[in-house]
Amino acid sequence: VTKDDVLLVTHDLYINTALCTNIEGGTIKPETAIRSLSLKQTQQFDCGSLKQERFPKQKQIAKLTMPTLREVFDWINKSKLAHAKTVRFNIEMKSWPARAHLTPDPAAYAKLVLDLVKEFGLAQRVLLQSFDHRTLAAARKINPTIPISPLIEGTYLDFVAIAQGLKAEYVSLDQNFVTAEAVTALKKSGVKVAVWTANEEKDWDYL
Repeated sequence: VTKDDVLLVTHDLYINTALCTNIEGGTIKPETAIRSLSLKQTQQFDCGSLKQERFPKQKQIAKLTMPTLREVFDWINKSKLAHAKTVRFNIEMKSWPARAHLTPDPAAYAKLVLDLVKEFGLAQRVLLQSFDHRTLAAARKINPTIPISPLIEGTYLDFVAIAQGLKAEYVSLDQNFVTAEAVTALKKSGVKVAVWTANEEKDWDYL
């Protein structure tokens, strides 16, 4: 979320120096917090030109800026592709209580997201997830029917209790801490399981 409360679609709380340069192609200052910048300032970064060795098929696009969530919704809304009418959105609200200065407070954050979802009429096609479960609880106060999924990284936790405490339809578990027992217990309690991030075929087979 930018300084002027615009929702950006990006993985990081900071401008990622491995992915972005300034608009002229020069290096940028490390740990530049997105929350410290206005939307206009974030558009001064080029996040499409740098070649990424991990993604040899990447299509490089010069002067590509980070999209806003509004732009993504608008793009889907205007798309002529058939699947654009049914595609679902898994939206992670990036937030950590220990770094509260980098995001809005949970209630304000949830309102920003849900106001936009409501504006575009996408509530039936959205799943909200977050490591900061306060944002999910706040979202539920605004819209009691919006599907939520707490992100959980760790073991020796009562996943069922976490899900039931939030009245969550899903839990999103780190693949390294998934057990057959946990999946069975969650399914038995009526909670669906979404696992992240399985990139290798052996991991798919295990899961």
